[in-house]
Amino acid sequence: MRNLGGSEDAAEVRNVLTAANHFGHRETDDIVVDLFWSRGVGDEFRVEVEDRREHVRLVLYPTTGKEAIHAFYHPFAVVRGARYDEAEIA
Repeated sequence: MRNLGGSEDAAEVRNVLTAANHFGHRETDDIVVDLFWSRGVGDEFRVEVEDRREHVRLVLYPTTGKEAIHAFYHPFAVVRGARYDEAEIA
């Protein structure tokens, strides 16, 4: 996972990854997971997770497609293995 290091970088990634880049969506037991992928040179990935039961939302920024797919299907396992500065938790 990539550390964005600042809110300006995070905002830039959010602006690049719009609905046109929405690659996957799934919902299970009030947990919603969305995968965004900006294709091209320097692919950018974002996985948004919302746990509606716990009222927790987090955003992961995988650096590779393989990491993005893993985070999409197992977001909480990724969070447990990541440092807190590698994910935005709201």
